[in-house]
This record gives sequence, C-alpha cells and structure tokens, in this order.
Amino acid sequence: MNRYGAISAFAAGLMLLTGCNGITTTKAPAAATSSSASAAPTTTKVPRATRPSMVASATPADGPLVGPGTECGLVSNAAGTAYKLVVAAGHISCAHAIKVLHIYYAASTPKQGSGRFASFSGWTCASQSIAEMQGNGVASSCTRAGITIAAKTP
Repeated sequence: MNRYGAISAFAAGLMLLTGCNGITTTKAPAAATSSSASAAPTTTKVPRATRPSMVASATPADGPLVGPGTECGLVSNAAGTAYKLVVAAGHISCAHAIKVLHIYYAASTPKQGSGRFASFSGWTCASQSIAEMQGNGVASSCTRAGITIAAKTP
C-alpha cells in the first residue's frame, strides 16, 4: 500500500470509530505514586456545536453485553412518556443503550421531520407515527453497526 492509501485507510478507520461526529474524550492520568502529585486528566475535544457527542463504543464499565429480546428498563421521552427499552438486534450493554436513548430523547438533540430523525456518534434514530406505534408497539428506535434498540410501549 502506498503512503496515500495508508493515510486514506487511517482516516476512514478514524471516521468509523468516531461515527463522523465530534467526540470529547478524557484521558485519565497515569496512577500517581505516593511521592508524586496527581496530575489532572487531559481532554481532547473535537467540537461539533450542533450535535451531541458520546463515546462511540461501549466500555467494560457499561456492563455485560445483552442480546435481542433483553429488556433494559424504562426510558422517558422529553414529554415524560415512559417506554420499555428493548434490544431488538445485535449486542449492547443496557447502560449504553439507555445512554443512547437519553441522548436521542434530549430536547437539545436536533431532530428532523415528522419522524424526528436524528444522527449522533454513528447512531441513527427515528420515531414512528402514532398509527405505526399502535400497530407494532415501537415508539422509537436507534440503529448502529448491526445493533438496534427500541423504545416500546409498556
């Protein structure tokens, strides 16, 4: 692979990992020893003012991965309506799934059209019409890389 091909592959991989959105990451300092002062964490920020950001992948602290059919608890939209959060496809931790829907339902997350379409950190989310929701019980869903989570009527 020539130099330009390697640079292109690196850039594509970087965009895939960040979901093409602004990501804020904080790197914890190395463990302090008793003879050294603790250092403050360093923050690297790539601003993206109009879209919320979140870590693009689940971390071990998010808990174990669960699969299709798993109910992860209740989430509420901006109006306060509660829905069951269900993993519809793929594997994700419940904590991470809850974070995704909290971001989607946040009033500060820009949404487009009657389907309230939103994209952030590689996730694509949408809400269904009342008729669709009455038919299949799904109020909203978010998808990324083979993972689909759904907010269903209780």
